[in-house]
Amino acid sequence: MRLALGNTVARDGWEVAFQSNAVGVTDKTQRLRWSERQDRAPSLDLADYRLQLSRGPIRAAVGNLSVGTNRYLLSGFGSRGASAAVQLHRAVAIDAAAVNGTNVVGWDNVFGLAESDHRLVSTGLNVELIPSRPGRYTWTSRHSTAPFSRAPASRKAPSPTPSAAAATAYRSA
Repeated sequence: MRLALGNTVARDGWEVAFQSNAVGVTDKTQRLRWSERQDRAPSLDLADYRLQLSRGPIRAAVGNLSVGTNRYLLSGFGSRGASAAVQLHRAVAIDAAAVNGTNVVGWDNVFGLAESDHRLVSTGLNVELIPSRPGRYTWTSRHSTAPFSRAPASRKAPSPTPSAAAATAYRSA
């Protein structure tokens, strides 16, 4: 069973949008968090949600977000977290976001920010160099940090990539 809720309300310049999906499964092995919790995995679990508030040039959101627009650094990374953005001028915008280092499902870590050492923080400045031709000539500066010092206790650490394995081997030699 899939339960989806969503609504958008606008009044006096404010806009609030909400969307959520919950999944209910009777077969224990098909539950969203079966690999993490086995028999303790809830039969009805939160798959994703997003709550966004905006007024004029200001926007804030919590829930499942997509972060980053730089194709070489960070592009469309999706996870639970919080973000804010301000359109300062028609040609200048700034944004910031903090999201969990891996995808999150369930009710436990609803904001995705519970583990400070498993978080990705991203800030950005976008400038349209020729405002009369939006999107054509854009300068983007993005800063991202990911202070992963350990894998969260509730998840197994991912197997290292070849470059991470080589770096580990180099450090230990």
